[in-house]
Amino acid sequence: MMNRVLNIAIDGPAGAGKSTVAKAIAKKLDIVYLDTGAMYRGAAYFALEKGISPSDADAVKKILPSLEMDIVYERGTQKSARIRQGRDSLHPRTQNQYGRLGYL
Repeated sequence: MMNRVLNIAIDGPAGAGKSTVAKAIAKKLDIVYLDTGAMYRGAAYFALEKGISPSDADAVKKILPSLEMDIVYERGTQKSARIRQGRDSLHPRTQNQYGRLGYL
């Protein structure tokens, strides 16, 4: 039997229910749910911590190779994208937790 790769992308405005729909689809199809929004917020937070504006694409590209990110799952559900900085672990889970990310 061949292994199948299935990628589903859901696009839409903030608050439209993308994550809710994605989680339901993943559960129904028994596939992994990956919250790329959490990953993007994590990368933006990492840039801000380095004094770089997330809108400065060239500067962000330069620091991305040094970004170490773990996707944290609990009981099969993604809880956050964790950024490792030395011994610290940061969990920028929502825009509301970190006001500086509210405009992203």
